[in-house]
Amino acid sequence: MGKVYQRQFDPKDKNSSLALIAKHIPKGSRVLDIGCGVGELGRYLKEVKDCYVVGIEYSQESIQIATQKLDKAVMLDLNKDRLESNLFDVQATEFDVIVIADVLEHIYSPERVLESAKSLLSDSGKLLISIPNAGYVGALIGLYDDSWHYREEGILDRTHIRFYTQKTIAALLDETGFQQQICDRVSRDLLDSEFTQRIDSQADAVRNWLLAKPEGSTYQFIIEARPNTQTVNWTKAEPAPPMSIQHIVKLYWQPNNESEFTESNTQLQRGMMGEINRLSFDLPTDQLAKWRIDFADRKGVYFIKNLRVYQTDGELLWSCTQSPYTTALHEAVTDSQDSLPMRVLANSAQAFLLMKPEHPIATVQDHLRIVIEISSPISELNTAFYDAVPISAYREMCEQYASTKNQLENNCQRIQSLEKKIIAMQQQVNAHQRQEKQWDVERQQYKTDINRIHQSASWRYTVPIRNFIRYIRRSS
Repeated sequence: MGKVYQRQFDPKDKNSSLALIAKHIPKGSRVLDIGCGVGELGRYLKEVKDCYVVGIEYSQESIQIATQKLDKAVMLDLNKDRLESNLFDVQATEFDVIVIADVLEHIYSPERVLESAKSLLSDSGKLLISIPNAGYVGALIGLYDDSWHYREEGILDRTHIRFYTQKTIAALLDETGFQQQICDRVSRDLLDSEFTQRIDSQADAVRNWLLAKPEGSTYQFIIEARPNTQTVNWTKAEPAPPMSIQHIVKLYWQPNNESEFTESNTQLQRGMMGEINRLSFDLPTDQLAKWRIDFADRKGVYFIKNLRVYQTDGELLWSCTQSPYTTALHEAVTDSQDSLPMRVLANSAQAFLLMKPEHPIATVQDHLRIVIEISSPISELNTAFYDAVPISAYREMCEQYASTKNQLENNCQRIQSLEKKIIAMQQQVNAHQRQEKQWDVERQQYKTDINRIHQSASWRYTVPIRNFIRYIRRSS
């Protein structure tokens, strides 16, 4: 008895490998779906794209279900049986498209399967392969942290025999006579994956290497492969999106008729670490008792820039701009410039406001928009600092910083005042120096005039008279 894979199929789901594969299958194609499960992809192809679909599956239970949906379903264990045309007994043994969705990682001899599949393709036929990416950042972090844990599903599904990266799957196809390109991807943020390790908890060099990996955000590759005998003009696929580090910010609200916050009354936004995030939430006010914001989903240091509440028409009702503290998770911090009780609860990063009747927020009979600006640095020092420094010590450091900053500002003001006084005194000194220079010029002029008088003929001719006058004065 084999495992029944009940994969849900939604053609609009961009995170579904089956939906991405279906997008690349032309209408009216003859399709062989290797590993068809219960036949959901084939059912869609038949009903929507008018395809002729044959399915292969090793599970008897799955085949019984798939038979009702497909043109034909064949039970075949590819680890034991060969894939041959005489197995099908169908309208045609040449297929326009052969789908190998999440199968090769379960096969001991994938080369044999690919070579057999190549013999079943029409002259213009192609393979569409989806394969988990063992080079996904989440898997790499686990390997780096010595934490390679198998799971019931996902990249480390315990039934996986082989693991592929972009280069190794390309090499496998090349060895079996195929040319290939990545035609699509399933990209997944770590928060949406089965991996719990964090990029930002790694050493800076490791984190930078992980973030720089070209396919680090790719969870699954969707590959189009064609025999080397075909001439193909490939259409280049979009590159993989860059990997980012996110944290979750949640808004909870509690109606008057409920005694606690519940997940049914919540909104979620994601913040990008290393950036200033401006996140908006819509809060219903009908019968509202209080609301709460969980700033983050992990320990660390977070800078809460401000928190504002707007009415639907854009009118600002309330704001709380905190001092340049950071809010650390799992510790109690209280800091608010508003009379409303805004606090971070112990053992979480939660700020919540009570809807006091006298406050204007409580009188609004419409939805509110809450806007928060928050940031958190990307560095191993973030969590290391949090783990090493108690919040009480950190708060004391903040207070010391604030005190030192005030002292420096006061000193700067005193220095500026002294500078102004020095400038004024210098101006006075410059004025005195100019006055002294003027006096020197005048003294020199007086000396010149006296010398000229002493050297004049009139001064010499009157010497006897001046002597006679001095004689008379002394005699009298």
